[in-house]
Amino acid sequence: MIEKEEIINYLKKIEKKFSANDYNGKDSREFEIIEGKVPIMLSAPHSVNHFRNGKIKYCDLFTGSICLYLQKVTGCHLIYALNQSSSDANFDSEENSSYKRALKKYIKENNIKILLDIHGCDKEKECAVEIGTTDDKDSSLNDYKFIKDLVIYTVEDFFTITKKIKFLLIKFLKPQI
Repeated sequence: MIEKEEIINYLKKIEKKFSANDYNGKDSREFEIIEGKVPIMLSAPHSVNHFRNGKIKYCDLFTGSICLYLQKVTGCHLIYALNQSSSDANFDSEENSSYKRALKKYIKENNIKILLDIHGCDKEKECAVEIGTTDDKDSSLNDYKFIKDLVIYTVEDFFTITKKIKFLLIKFLKPQI
């Protein structure tokens, strides 16, 4: 079993790739895709600084490193940002985001079944982990009980459930209950 200290040191080493040039990246490519062997794909669109509505949006620290580590140990597919972009893959339209276009094309061509979009969490949020399944424009998954079950079982297996977490889960899952 890999020791926690080893993983942390490995992540710090990988993070240098993203922290170059004050987290603006130094690679000539905007993003990279690494092919995997399982039909699961990770995405780290905010591993370096980027722009949203013409204003700088700072990176989500260690998201690129965590995804590279997970790709290495699981064999999943991965797309992650390498260089500062004038667009935000989670905010801008597909027309304005080469990351989003490449991701969509790759998912179709490689029969990806699950996409996990990895982000940091603002320190003002009341959570450390947030699992989203839909947005205001797409409520297609809201009626599926498996989403609620997946979230609850995942949290129960890996985290100690506190009253605060139960409240947040109930608040998040209320439309599905």
